[in-house]
Amino acid sequence: MDLETINNRAAMGIIVKSLFAARGRTPNAAIFAERAGAPAKVVRVLKDAVSVGYFGDPEGSGALADWPSIRSAFFELLAADSAFFRLWSSRALARVPVNTRVTATAVSATAARRDEAKPIPATKLTLAQGLLRPVNVGCILVVSDELADAMSASAQSLVTSELRSAVAREVDAEFLQLITDTATLVSAASGVTAAAARSDLRAMLEAVNYSGTGSLAWISSPGAANKLAALGTTSGGAAFPDVSPVGGELFGAPFLVSSGVAANSLHLVNGREIAADLGDLELKPSSEAMVQLDDDPTDPVDATTVQVSLWQHNLVGVKATVVFAAERVRDTALATLTDVNYGAAP
Repeated sequence: MDLETINNRAAMGIIVKSLFAARGRTPNAAIFAERAGAPAKVVRVLKDAVSVGYFGDPEGSGALADWPSIRSAFFELLAADSAFFRLWSSRALARVPVNTRVTATAVSATAARRDEAKPIPATKLTLAQGLLRPVNVGCILVVSDELADAMSASAQSLVTSELRSAVAREVDAEFLQLITDTATLVSAASGVTAAAARSDLRAMLEAVNYSGTGSLAWISSPGAANKLAALGTTSGGAAFPDVSPVGGELFGAPFLVSSGVAANSLHLVNGREIAADLGDLELKPSSEAMVQLDDDPTDPVDATTVQVSLWQHNLVGVKATVVFAAERVRDTALATLTDVNYGAAP
């Protein structure tokens, strides 16, 4: 790994640390970073954000010239936490610019032998059209003023890790929701034995791997991964020896584990049948906002919603928003298995 890549990966943590230390005031963050001896690139990004009024480059204007390399490095790090970013970085998804009309083949064309003086078979294609639209997925990271003031290198690492985890979880949850609809094959686990597991997985493969030429990947919840990794055969061996609680391979395809997957669920995706695009990462700091300190906030807000003033409680927050898009272009792009409880007592 070259020095520039290392510096870009560290830059995001330094930027977030500077925003926290400055209580969300970007002009002060630039001053703090400069006095703390931050890399010149970080200082320039913070100063540029002051002049243009935002963090990020949603229109691709280049107003924050150093931001794209820092953002790309952060996205690369997310590949270790997020199924979507892993599929994106490995080019397993069909890359299509946002706001582009997506044409999907719902029925495949066929070919046949042509004999002399015989008609050539013609196949009618049934097409479905959809527009690849961007969505915004955000998370808010809140720390106390005391932590912001005394943020050591280890605390900075922890904050960056928490930001990555939160972004990864929310993006994966939204990604799976975007590519799921009433046409998706959804079935419940048929039993608890290794034989039942193999039968369920075979049904998923038959639903998704119809041509043998796709980019297959399994996306599992932590609970489902634990059960598959620990599942044994009647002879005492591991039913799926290449599966671990944190990832691995299943039947030769990548096995990815994400906290953005519903509990005890497993998905099989064919990336070649999913159109996707990845846009900007935007940061918005604040020490004066009213927020719900809840992993599952009320939406819409009602009379029972508890909101906390960051200013009154000596807190500071940074909201991170990722812009991306995903659209299934075939019904066979995804199969889902629910209620995974392999290894439980029958």
